[in-house]
Amino acid sequence: MMDGPTYTKLCEGFTPVAQFDVNGYEVGYGFHGPDIVQGTTMTKPEAEAAFPSYYSVATGGARRAVGSIWATLDCVRQAALADMAYEMGGAALAGFHRMILALGQEAWETASEECMNSAGYGHSPSGGVRARAARTASMLLTGNWPRGFGGI
Repeated sequence: MMDGPTYTKLCEGFTPVAQFDVNGYEVGYGFHGPDIVQGTTMTKPEAEAAFPSYYSVATGGARRAVGSIWATLDCVRQAALADMAYEMGGAALAGFHRMILALGQEAWETASEECMNSAGYGHSPSGGVRARAARTASMLLTGNWPRGFGGI
């Protein structure tokens, strides 16, 4: 069964040896930090143990970014926003002003379009980020988990 943490783990994938991305080195399920450098390794059980803390930070960032709107959203749309905060941080998510306004108005089509209307997300040069943004935009539009992703 799909839920927010499962969705984000599927989006991130598991990386046992730190790899460089635009935010520095990452390991596990997209974990970043000053202690994660070239050559850092992590086992899957270590990543599973660390993930809830990272996801909790992202969920808190998403809640702060959208404020009282959070409580009005279904679990799929909350998961989409938590995943955005996991990927780019809560402060960056808070910068999606028109998307957040549209969410508050239940203007799902506008919210979906605004999700994709970002050079750093929907128009990213990375195909993986663009695909993730498209899934997120679809989740905001429909309130449904993306079909065919993660076996659903």
